[in-house]
Amino acid sequence: MSVGETMPRENVTAVNRQHPRVLHLSLVPRINQGSGILQQLLLEREAAQSLGIPWSTELFAPHAPFIDATGVPNRAPEWLQSSSGSSLLARAKTSRQLRNALYKWMPTVQNDYDVVLLRYITHDRRLASLMRRSPSMMGLVHHACEVPELVILDSFVGKARGFAEHVFGRRAIAQADVLLAVTTEIAEYELSRIDPKKIPTLIYPNGGPSEPSPVTDRRDEVPQFLFVASHFSPWQGLDRLLKSLQSFDGDLVLHLVGTMEDVDFRRAQSDPRIIVHGVADQAEIRRIAEPCWAGISSLATDRQGLRVACPLKVREYFAMGLPAVGSHREELPSDFAYYAMSAPDIASIIEKARGWRLSSRTQIAAYATSVVSKEQILSKTYKDLTNLWVERRRS
Repeated sequence: MSVGETMPRENVTAVNRQHPRVLHLSLVPRINQGSGILQQLLLEREAAQSLGIPWSTELFAPHAPFIDATGVPNRAPEWLQSSSGSSLLARAKTSRQLRNALYKWMPTVQNDYDVVLLRYITHDRRLASLMRRSPSMMGLVHHACEVPELVILDSFVGKARGFAEHVFGRRAIAQADVLLAVTTEIAEYELSRIDPKKIPTLIYPNGGPSEPSPVTDRRDEVPQFLFVASHFSPWQGLDRLLKSLQSFDGDLVLHLVGTMEDVDFRRAQSDPRIIVHGVADQAEIRRIAEPCWAGISSLATDRQGLRVACPLKVREYFAMGLPAVGSHREELPSDFAYYAMSAPDIASIIEKARGWRLSSRTQIAAYATSVVSKEQILSKTYKDLTNLWVERRRS
């Protein structure tokens, strides 16, 4: 064994087991109603059941009625409720309590699984130790380039968190048996953090429903667009789109679904072409989508230091039969027909969407589902994990 190479942990699996039992656990201290995280976990859980694979998708989050109603098991203690306070101190307290509960709970269940996948926990000094001591094959699931995303907040707290992540994150990542990332760009970033050490890495992008469900086509000659976010964070780029609209005097309708900052709300309300719907459920979003030419994805992922992304909302647009436009490259095949990159400029977005007017909702939804269904993505990921697990057992 070479210097720096760690001794393989003893696997809990019986010798004759052929299919590893997988736990995918997401610790999420704060979830907004309508969050894509919940929808993605539910899709994954349903896909595993449909495939008949031993894959458990579970959540570790403060309890709230809208979270508990999703059907995704929440393993956080019942007394840990979603904080009514939104202050930095209140959120920090909730996050600390949640992490403490997680580190007490994990040792009680790790022997029940052959593979444990954790949604990556930023700047946590205990994560490396948890992974090193685990009897299971341990994986980390990454959704962002963590340090750049933290320091780009441009505040003392953001920079301090970024520094802590730089120190503690590298230690934790180096203990992983496998890394999963939603894009190739994020995977390359994580590997660069532990260079020259090599860890098997899988691309596990967000997926959409397994069946297309196109909405009624009520498109007309006036361009209409759907822009959805649980909250319009800076990387959604709503401010850039609103600025573009100020210098565009053509006819259009822009539907905004989700919460937003007060300054963006006031600007949106001042333009009669913009309809602010606030938080909406899936049935309402489908109704709003009917006259829309396309869905709008994130327009400022550069603020996260990202060039490639795969937002869940884009997969949901596709399932409804809406093509999508965004400022980033998508984790999609290069010849994918119903996504286009565009500057956050409304004239450019209209021009991109005009090219799809002859494609029917059914055509778009069926084509996209064949490429981005969660069931298809999960099936491949489980096979890849099984191969790594079998290879690890033999070593």
